[in-house]
Order: sequence, then C-alpha cells, then structure tokens
Amino acid sequence: MESAWTNLPGEIMELIADKAGDALTGRALSRSVCRSWRAAVPETPRLLLPAAAARGAGDEYALVFPLSRGWSVVVDVRDTSCRLSHLATGATAPLPRLNAVRATAGSRVVHLRFHLARGDDWHRPMRRRWEVRMNPAWKRSFRLPDTEHAGTGDEQFRIKIKFLWYSMFLESDLQFSHLLRFAVHVPAAASTDGMLIMMYHPVQGDTGMVFCRPGDAAWTKLDNPIDDDKHVYNLVEFAYLDGKVFAMDRGGTTAVIDAATLEVLDLVDAPPGTRNVSNKLLGTANGDDTVMSLDYLHLVALPSKLLVVRVRINKSSSEPEGFDVFELGRQDHRDGEGKLAWREVAGDDVGGNYDLFLDDHHATFGGGGGGDSGSRIYYVHDGKEAYCYSKRHGELECVYSSPEGSEEQCSTMPSWFVP
Repeated sequence: MESAWTNLPGEIMELIADKAGDALTGRALSRSVCRSWRAAVPETPRLLLPAAAARGAGDEYALVFPLSRGWSVVVDVRDTSCRLSHLATGATAPLPRLNAVRATAGSRVVHLRFHLARGDDWHRPMRRRWEVRMNPAWKRSFRLPDTEHAGTGDEQFRIKIKFLWYSMFLESDLQFSHLLRFAVHVPAAASTDGMLIMMYHPVQGDTGMVFCRPGDAAWTKLDNPIDDDKHVYNLVEFAYLDGKVFAMDRGGTTAVIDAATLEVLDLVDAPPGTRNVSNKLLGTANGDDTVMSLDYLHLVALPSKLLVVRVRINKSSSEPEGFDVFELGRQDHRDGEGKLAWREVAGDDVGGNYDLFLDDHHATFGGGGGGDSGSRIYYVHDGKEAYCYSKRHGELECVYSSPEGSEEQCSTMPSWFVP
C-alpha cells in the first residue's frame, strides 16, 4: 500500500527537508528515500565563496570557475594554464592556456603577451607606450607615459596584458577573473566526450569569443558577426544547443552559428521591452540616461530550449527590480514559419520546472525533477550579493551579502555550483 507521505505537496516536502538538521543534509536525505521524494525535493544549490588563501601555499594562484554537471575550469593565474576538474569523480582534462589562440582549427598557435608580477618583479617598472588603468566595471582612463618617471605607480599593478594596440594593467587577480565569461556544452555528466567550452577574456585579444574542446592545442577564435567595432569587439554571452552556438553582442543581438561550419545562420534582436542593455565587460551600450534601470541579459541553454533571462537592475541601489524569461522560437507568419524571436515565458516555471543559476562568470540550470514548486532564479550581481527569485510568488530574497572589504581578499567572485 502506498504511503501517504508520497502524496504530500512538494512545498510541504521542501519545508520538512529544510527542518531535518541543516537544510543541505535534510534535502540530501529526503532525495535518497525514493523517486517521489527525489522529484518533490530539489537539490540544494551551492554558492561558491572563494576565501583568501594562505600566502606561500601555492593554491592562491588557482582561480576556480564552476560550469555545469559538476565540472569546473581551474585557471593558474601565474601563466594562464588551465584544466577541467570534476569535483565528484576527481576526473581532470587539460585545456589550452588562456592566451594560446589561433584563427582557425588548422592555423598557427599564437601565445599572446601576458605577465604576472610576483616576488621582486612586483616592484619592477613596466615600460609601455599606452597604459589603460582598469577596474572591475571596465572603466578606462588613457594617459601617455612620463618618460622620466616611467616606473611611477607601476608597483600597484599585478598583471599586464597586451590587448589590441595598448597594454592593459590589472591591480589584482580579482580584476583578472572578473573579466572572464564562460559557457559549456556537456553531453555526459562525468565525461569530456563531445564537450565544447566557449569563453572570452581580454588576454585573447581582438576576437568576438573563443572556443575549444578538451585536448585542443589552442583556443580557436570566432569573430563577432554583429558588431565590427574594434574598440568593443568581443561578444558578451554564449550558449550551445542542438549543434548551434548562440553568441550575444553588447547591444543584445544574438547570432545563431553552426558549430561545425561556423556559418552564421541567423541574427535575433534583443527581447521586446529591453532597454539600456548592459554587461559587466563593456558597460551600457547606447544607454538612455532618462531610464533609471539597466537590463542585463543572460543566455541559458536547457536540454530542449534556449532561454534569455533579463535582469533589470536599479541604477541607484544596484539591486534587482525585475526578472523576465524569454524563449527562442519562430514567430507566427501567415506564409509559414516567421523569423526567430524571443517570446516571453509566462507562468510559474520556465518549462520542465528548472531552476536557473546566473552569476558573473556563467549561467546554468538545475532541477527538472517534475515537482510543482515553480522555477527559481538564483542570481549574483557584481560579485557582492546573491539573490533568489521565485517565479511563482514573485518574491525576491537576498541569500548572501559579501562582507565589507572582502573584494581585496579573494581571487574570484561568488558563483553558483550545480552538481
């Protein structure tokens, strides 16, 4: 005879799981009872909070960026070498150095200039023609060097990158990691077979984005097919679905690209009602000063659909004030299928009851167990606060706030880890 416990509503099951010891253990135990309980109690997401490493231990140079299905990219900031790491299985796979790039899969590998100041080098003057002082908001101030005092102030810079026609100077590992954006296609949870990693960082120079597969000798460049402005050339969001790469530019337009041939198949306009499109790398494109909010767009590839999440941020408070989800599909047309466009997703969930996880480094999803609690959007903005938004209840909760001054201690920003 079936137990009455299996018929409890999902929301009640979640409350019981959260009360069983600590929430993490309670949910894990509840999910192990049976399939019904596993479907009713979503897995608890983890927020990775980097701590200051002890100097001299060696691990302070390792920057960890969670991706999806338990995989992470680990970057050694000393030489930009990186690898894949799977926390649950301990599996690893080599990746090219971040600054090893090539124009096509068969072309020559180029290692772009990168320098990390350490030890005595920290105070060594760096000669330059142009200098760009950077902060995490991607603000720039150009100045010509004073040839008589070429070393003045250089001791504050930790990382030097050759970028376009000038050099970029970064004061900390945190600034270096803040400029990274990742996306990954993982067909099998514990295997690298068929995996494709997409990313961008200024260390890769004048390109829209780069991609590689585990074992490649270099990251292959993919030009920006939307905007050819060399000053702000890079793409800002990436995703992969059904053999296609989706790449968004600074204005919110998304290019649909065949992953095998790299042919541009279509261009998709920004979601309806979007204004003041902004991103962490380039700031606001063609902003309207009369509108007191900024729209951040995040591409999320679910197993059978592509979404874009629009997070509206209040300019004054820098806090989220709205979350809208759109699905990519064909517009209705009397002569047949119309053009690709974003259509707003109504209701309690995004289809399949998935939860969405968005931070400064990547976007992914979790859940999909078939429960009835509706979708949640977990969001980290500017690496300082983490929020949880319930689509069913329209409620926003701040679940984490960084302590004052913690930015100087960490090498990466808080990010969501979804097993």
